[in-house]
Amino acid sequence: MIGLGLCVVVLAAWVLRLPATAQPVDLDVYFYPTYEATYQRLAGGVLPLWNPYQLCGIPWLGTLQGGFFFPLHALHLVLPLHTALALSHAFILVLVTLSTMAFARRAGLSRAAAVLAAMLVGLRGMLPLGLASPNYPEAAVWFPLGAIAVLGLAREFMPGAVALLAASTALSFLAGYPQPTVYFLYTWGSLLIASLLGSHAGLTRWVASLSAFAGGVGLGVLGAGIQLVPALDLVRNGVHTGLSPEAMAPFSPAVGVLRSAVAGGPFSWGVAALVLGVLACFSRRHRTLGWWAVAMTVTTVVFALGRLTPFFEVYRHLPFLGSFRFPDRVLGVTDFVFAIAAAVGLDTIRERWRAPGARRWVAAMAVLPVVLVGIELSLSSWRHMLTYADVVPRYRRHETAYRALAERAGHDRVWFHGGLASLLPEMALKLATRYRVRVLDDYEPLAPRRQAEYLTFFTEGASTYHRSPWLFAGSPGSLKPPPGVAPAATRRRLLDLAAVRYVVLPAHLTAVPEVSELVTQAGFVSRPSIDAEVALLENPHVQPRAFVVYRTRRAPPTDALLAAISADGFDPLAESYVEGDLSLTTSHDAPPHGHGAQIVVDDERVVEIEAELAHPGLVVLADAFYPGWVALVDGRPAPVIPTNHLFRGVPAPAGTHRIRFEYRPPSVAIGALASALGWIAIASLALAARRRRRSSPS
Repeated sequence: MIGLGLCVVVLAAWVLRLPATAQPVDLDVYFYPTYEATYQRLAGGVLPLWNPYQLCGIPWLGTLQGGFFFPLHALHLVLPLHTALALSHAFILVLVTLSTMAFARRAGLSRAAAVLAAMLVGLRGMLPLGLASPNYPEAAVWFPLGAIAVLGLAREFMPGAVALLAASTALSFLAGYPQPTVYFLYTWGSLLIASLLGSHAGLTRWVASLSAFAGGVGLGVLGAGIQLVPALDLVRNGVHTGLSPEAMAPFSPAVGVLRSAVAGGPFSWGVAALVLGVLACFSRRHRTLGWWAVAMTVTTVVFALGRLTPFFEVYRHLPFLGSFRFPDRVLGVTDFVFAIAAAVGLDTIRERWRAPGARRWVAAMAVLPVVLVGIELSLSSWRHMLTYADVVPRYRRHETAYRALAERAGHDRVWFHGGLASLLPEMALKLATRYRVRVLDDYEPLAPRRQAEYLTFFTEGASTYHRSPWLFAGSPGSLKPPPGVAPAATRRRLLDLAAVRYVVLPAHLTAVPEVSELVTQAGFVSRPSIDAEVALLENPHVQPRAFVVYRTRRAPPTDALLAAISADGFDPLAESYVEGDLSLTTSHDAPPHGHGAQIVVDDERVVEIEAELAHPGLVVLADAFYPGWVALVDGRPAPVIPTNHLFRGVPAPAGTHRIRFEYRPPSVAIGALASALGWIAIASLALAARRRRRSSPS
């Protein structure tokens, strides 16, 4: 009954803090259009593997953040999106409340302490506030269950504990936000080590517990394979490898978060909870748990400060953590471990005040800190920006404009310039996928390397950023060049090569000098606007998205190649750059200039081109080269060759041919097999645990 009552309080606090209207947040500009586009296809029986509408093409499943195989997302298939999200968020709040209470009780804490811990996790901090970015709470909600499993593993080998740890790991990874999941793996491991140290376990116990922990985590990773394998494929071909210190934590919002933890706000612990957290160090009965919780609180807070402390170098060199951009996300762990520290502190008071015949008095005294914490949490400003039904009409506001743009552009592309995601959030780039508009850019933190280098060179004059934001996140940066670099207008040929026919930008940006310079030098022509808030420009120099070229040259290193193809005089139909060995020999009688080819099928996973070649040549499609694409020329396999850095070409003999590009990624099949094996093993362990409980004496 106590748990049920607390769940009602948490849900009521959440509902009361929902505003009547809200400013657009990640839910609007990223997740709503991503979910709608994805689950429309899944409901129609189509597994979306390749997204041709963003960044000249990008693996759909590899982008992670949509959490496409997260079990709760099954609601998106059968319910209106805003209803499904509201129900799943309510479930998350209930689950984290009950599982936190269960962990506290399993660790030996009192009911009052368990209630206190659940309040501090469910009523404040990153999880409830993070509902505006659903993949974070969907990943974080499994942390208490994994911690319960670790307590079991510290005591004896329990198949049920291994299964619970594996399921918690898999479900957290399937949510599509691996950063908190990796933090949780570290935290679970530290809890296991602390528990073994506190119990003075022997070598046999250490080996058994650590082996079971590694096996549970390994099974969880295997169970999440359908999501992780395509994502790892994208990581290998992407920009999130070996991040520089500047790219990690370019600013530290953790400072403001920690300030609000003391002064009040959505991350406020309150004075009463802070005092209780300090008292955890003085517990006798729960000494190990208290010191572990306090130590992890201090460690995660220090790591969250990023480059503001010398410990940042330690953080960067821990396995996997150097691939995550914002260390402050570790504060999600802080929320949980501090809640446990405060709960231990509450029971410390009970220990110190316990006396014969004073049981009721001690129980009454335990309620007082819980009430004080509850009052402080209720008074703090949550500043919740989340809303549900209000989102749908808002982000459909530009539907007519998007549909008109899709019709005008046809097979060609559009470049949305000027940070539409911040200036016009209701026209978010992710809506391009929803309305099937092929756009040059996107907001995608896990972007492929070739797209990143190509678009970064356009604005920076180099294939990597040398100024803030230090890392490509899906869209070209400011058109204002870095010091000593020529304006982006001198590299506008890169737009032509990517088949960018239209440029869309907020109307007032046409007066900005660097934008005006680009418009003038590129000869963009103003067209009747598709929407009152944006300007529409047409590029008269756009190159065909599919063409034939008869002369090729081996590509030089990346920056030299991008400099060559961005020059005004570069003509891809006269000569294109290719990578690797190409058996296309240019003879003296080859035509000096190629020509456009006809796209006859332009689906998401399949593109077919009809091309007439006067001489053996290369058929080029200005879509992104990426592993997993195969080609057939008149039904016969042909190699797919990186062409002009970003695009793909196929050699073909003289004559009229049908060239078929098809996306067949082995990573999806491998991931699906891994998930099947992982969940079979998890289910087998769970059944073994059930049989063991039934056979054991009561």
